[in-house]
Amino acid sequence: MPSLLLSVFLLFISFPALAIYKCESGGKISYSDLPCTDTRANSKVQRIAIPAAPPDSHVAQEKLMQDKKILQAIEADRRKEKTSAEKERQRRYREQENKRKRCASLEQRARWAQENAVRTNIKNMSRERRKAQRATEKYELECGKEIPVMQ
Repeated sequence: MPSLLLSVFLLFISFPALAIYKCESGGKISYSDLPCTDTRANSKVQRIAIPAAPPDSHVAQEKLMQDKKILQAIEADRRKEKTSAEKERQRRYREQENKRKRCASLEQRARWAQENAVRTNIKNMSRERRKAQRATEKYELECGKEIPVMQ
């Protein structure tokens, strides 16, 4: 309500500024925001009023509001996409880190099994070699790398 009163007040204050006077004197035409000073019988005075804002301004304001809403929706979608992309990146990083740790653990087990196979007595040698071979195969299957065989 106060903004409406303020708008009406400002409109009435600025109303004289909206008027333009067209004065014709001695065959010459002049335009002014003040009334013509020469009011002789042969001079013509015509007041030209500047029209208020066209009704399209309301349509333009509505279009602007719609555009703002669309922009906000686009920005919200972009933020969601950015957040989901960051979560996906972090998930992949954790997966890679877990795989690296798992591979390091499997490699260590395979090396230990190979060491046990080399250092065991003749009676348990075939069993320890089989354990070492299986540990090496498990490592190669999960990590896709080969472990150099110790002798």
